[in-house]
Amino acid sequence: MGKKIALKYFSVIFLFVIVILFYIGIFYFDAYNRSPWFYDLMLHFLGGVWVAGMAFSYLENGQKGIELIFLIMGSVALLGVAWELYEYVNFWIGIATLDPLEDILSDLFADLSGGTIFLLAYKAKEWMPFLSKK
Repeated sequence: MGKKIALKYFSVIFLFVIVILFYIGIFYFDAYNRSPWFYDLMLHFLGGVWVAGMAFSYLENGQKGIELIFLIMGSVALLGVAWELYEYVNFWIGIATLDPLEDILSDLFADLSGGTIFLLAYKAKEWMPFLSKK
C-alpha cells in the first residue's frame, strides 16, 4: 500500500515538474511569441491532465464511479475557468498583451481534454487487464 501511495504522489509531482519545465522552456526560447496558440493549448492540455491527477489522488479513496468522474472533471473545469479569469484580469490591467476573450473556449476545451485523457488512461487498466501488473 505504501508503494502505491508513493508512486501516486511521485507521478503527480513528476507531471507538475514537466508542466513547469515546458512553461519555462516556452519563455526561454521565446516560442510563445512565434506560435502562441499552439503552446497555449499545450499548456492548458497538460494543466488539465495535472489537475485531474491531483483531484484523483485526493478523491480516489472517498468517491467511486460516476461521482469520481464528475468531481475530477468539475475540478478541471473550475480551475480552467479560474485561470481564464486570471488571464482576463491580466489583460484588463495591462500585463498581458493577448486578448483572452479570443481563446476562452479553446483553452477550456484543452483543459477538459487533458482531464478526459487522464481518466481514459486510468480506466485503461480496467479495460485492458494486461496493462496492470499483478
